[in-house]
Amino acid sequence: MSLRLPILSPETLTARVEEMVARKGPPPWSEVVVATDYARGILICQAPGTENDYHYHHEGEWWFIVAGELTWWFEDDPNPHHVQAGDIVFAPKDRWHHIEVRGDQPSLRFAVSHPQEFHRYDRPGCRPVQRR
Repeated sequence: MSLRLPILSPETLTARVEEMVARKGPPPWSEVVVATDYARGILICQAPGTENDYHYHHEGEWWFIVAGELTWWFEDDPNPHHVQAGDIVFAPKDRWHHIEVRGDQPSLRFAVSHPQEFHRYDRPGCRPVQRR
């Protein structure tokens, strides 16, 4: 496993999204932008028509949508949450969520979560997405 160092640090206090996108290339990819003892910020790029697993976290997580259109599904909420660039999404702790990229453009979102959190699948409703 390779160590992913954050882009921002006490020596590097700013970063440009367009430069990260140009450097990383086409999706899928993610880039750790900032990491502290209390929060981690990751820029995530997904291709059109892709989705992520049904999972949850023991801490809340939120995203700022930088580009594209997505749909979030949340445990105990039958309604889809359609979002686009400029929107903010919050996933409460201990509720599974699932994300789908809509439209014909890649999505780009900035995720903020606890640095020790990871995708959890040990509850009903949580499952990996079956890749085609």
